[in-house]
Amino acid sequence: MSYLTPPERFKRLPGLTHWGRGLPPLSEAVPAMEAWFRTPVGREMLSRELQQVDEVLQCLFGYHLCQMSVCRNLELTTTSRILHRFSLNPLEASQSPHGPAALALPEQLPLPQESTDVVLLHHILEFSNRPHQVLREAARVLIPRGHLVIVGFNPWSFLGLWKALAAWGREPHWRYQALSVRRLTDWLRLLDIEATSLSRGFYRPPIQGARALALMHTWDSWCERWQWQGGGFYVMVARKEVTPLTPIRPVWAGREVLQGLGARTMPKSNKVAQRRAAPGPGNKPGMGRNRGYKNPPSES
Repeated sequence: MSYLTPPERFKRLPGLTHWGRGLPPLSEAVPAMEAWFRTPVGREMLSRELQQVDEVLQCLFGYHLCQMSVCRNLELTTTSRILHRFSLNPLEASQSPHGPAALALPEQLPLPQESTDVVLLHHILEFSNRPHQVLREAARVLIPRGHLVIVGFNPWSFLGLWKALAAWGREPHWRYQALSVRRLTDWLRLLDIEATSLSRGFYRPPIQGARALALMHTWDSWCERWQWQGGGFYVMVARKEVTPLTPIRPVWAGREVLQGLGARTMPKSNKVAQRRAAPGPGNKPGMGRNRGYKNPPSES
């Protein structure tokens, strides 16, 4: 047993959520997150997320849009101009009133390579044991110059501080692994995906009280206007870059295409010699042009 790997009994502790240890299964995390988004603080955060996602999707175009969310009955792509929009859920939904949905794991997408214009990940990376594989699959199905939209929890915020304390409890929705913007950007660069825009929101502490949340509305609006780094969530837009290829032109000078069928290219030095030796006005045949004098000097 390695010294860097804790024993199996410690992996079951709810507080060890780093690198996928102690993460709840999706069968527990998905219903818990759906219930939390129905609370006052959850509804307020979800409304802020929907507002920023709508602003982002209005500027993205294409033919196909794929949404993967930790909430099964949530529709985030209403304002998108892309006609073909579909959802892939990690768990089977009892009812899906927002269009077609399919059952699929984020680590194994049932989509062909380079077939989707926009991929939206809504709090999927936080509850995945293999977030690298989720990003790798999203990069695989994206077309060249396609866009990846990621909505995640910010660990450097009031929400992240509360999560660090509440993760030792038994509530599944607090036992997620928060990914910082810097770490996520480094992972995307390894997949040739470059971040193009970033926005943050929800600067209030996660207190369950509609009146207390309303009192901090001015503070939240002021921080969101100046985009302070302590927002509870972030919306990152990244684009799949394509490495351009430099064409190599063949060198045809001094070569024949086919022996006997093509005219041989004469070297530049021979062309200059023949042009100088050609007869011209005022020159005798066989003599070159005298460019130094207007009239040739008379022979004495």
